[in-house]
Amino acid sequence: MESIKQAIEQGAQTIPEIIRVSGLSPWLAKYHLKSLGLYYNFLWTDRAKRAESVNKSISGGEKSLEALCKAAHLKANGFAKLCKEYHINLPSDLIPFRFRPKMDALIDKGATLEEIGAAEYVSKEKAR
Repeated sequence: MESIKQAIEQGAQTIPEIIRVSGLSPWLAKYHLKSLGLYYNFLWTDRAKRAESVNKSISGGEKSLEALCKAAHLKANGFAKLCKEYHINLPSDLIPFRFRPKMDALIDKGATLEEIGAAEYVSKEKAR
């Protein structure tokens, strides 16, 4: 626990920084932060930095949802929560995340739902 306190005194502001400075394993560092009642304080700081990173990317002209998710180191669902929490305004011409690139290519070609479903081995309802 002392190494955690020393890491914080040295200016570590996120959990990865605390792990690096203290030399503890990730599990042990999180355990001690929770026992000190500080775990969620450091998660909040990390989320603020993620939101700042997303805002920088947007102001730099990034319009791809996939690239913005990578900048925040989050999946699409967590990214949506981050945007709501920090009131991040996404570009109106946002490029959608391509979950199934093969399906997206068929959609761009104008294939029917049956053709898309057959190519991806899913029902036409799932393709919809």
